[in-house]
Amino acid sequence: MSLSVDERQVFLEALQRSKRTVHPQYVIATQHWLGLIDRETNQTRFSNISVYDLFVWQHYYSVRDTLLGPGRPFKAIDFSHKGPAFITWHRYHLLSLERDLQRLIGDENFAIPYWNFATGASECEVCTDDLLGGENPSDPSLISPRSPFSNWGIVCDSLDEYNRLVTLCNGTSEGPLRRSRRGRGNVTLPTMDDVHSCLRLRDFDNPPYFTNSTFSFRNALEGFDKADGELDNAMTGLHNLVHDFLSGTNALSHSAANDPIFVVLHAFTDAIFEEWLRRFPKNDSFPEEMAPIGHNRHFNMVPFFPPVTNEELYIPSVDLGYSYQINLADEAQSQVAFIVSGCCLALLVLIVLLLLYAQQRRRRQYEPLISSGYTAVKYTDDA
Repeated sequence: MSLSVDERQVFLEALQRSKRTVHPQYVIATQHWLGLIDRETNQTRFSNISVYDLFVWQHYYSVRDTLLGPGRPFKAIDFSHKGPAFITWHRYHLLSLERDLQRLIGDENFAIPYWNFATGASECEVCTDDLLGGENPSDPSLISPRSPFSNWGIVCDSLDEYNRLVTLCNGTSEGPLRRSRRGRGNVTLPTMDDVHSCLRLRDFDNPPYFTNSTFSFRNALEGFDKADGELDNAMTGLHNLVHDFLSGTNALSHSAANDPIFVVLHAFTDAIFEEWLRRFPKNDSFPEEMAPIGHNRHFNMVPFFPPVTNEELYIPSVDLGYSYQINLADEAQSQVAFIVSGCCLALLVLIVLLLLYAQQRRRRQYEPLISSGYTAVKYTDDA
């Protein structure tokens, strides 16, 4: 993240305040709909939650198992992953947090930074104590005690327990934030070549609009496919690879948003989508039907309220009030374009020179007689 000292301080302090400040507008349901009203007391079961933990709860709720009853979780529904809505859902999720942070710190110009994770590196450059938390020397899976993020408790982590009790995450702390980089030296971050390959895919998505879609920009960016769009069931790329690289809390989709790295990771993912929109502005391959539930173009995104559809986020970011300062141009393509431009310019110069030469030849060919020179002859009486 390229931030000044002041910008970095504002961002980090905004995150800390969001973790300890109760959200002024929203509460969360803490029970399944069958138990949402206590029949003995006639009280509803809702709870206050902090600004940041609401962000986490929304992500958890979008991927949670649908509870059909005790011991009967239905695991086939995911409103925010494994389909076209992955990109639009996370775009709105991030935008909602940014607006909450703007109101929280009283600065409407505040913007969430992105982390360019496409380095191919084996180390996490934002995992430092002066950014989003370094490694704890005593326990590498924990955050360094020198980082304020070491005090962050995670919420919505015990998915199997919620299923057993037929209940929902209630926003209470369930342990410390974890990352597990040690012992995973063979896992490296994506590269910029991966990003460029993904950006060459013309179709936003393709049937069956799932994890096995081929030549799908969405599926390649999400990371269930190769960056160039070819199907490989064993492949983990781009977005998914970064979560896998960080491991720990990040490796579980229902609790990944607990880690503040989630915010800057998805900001860069959104920036890649924005570049794709710029290249293919009239692409119409976001499906209106046949996608998984919640993923069709005109469907509402769960659990956001007021309701908002995927289509409303499938637009340039400037129309949503923000933009990115980043250049994701393909260097190879830029070099080709430079060479082609140079060749065109050289050809133009050559044509101009040939025209000038031809014009000069025509002038010499039709030179008027008056200008011709003759040798003077002196006539004498001599014969």
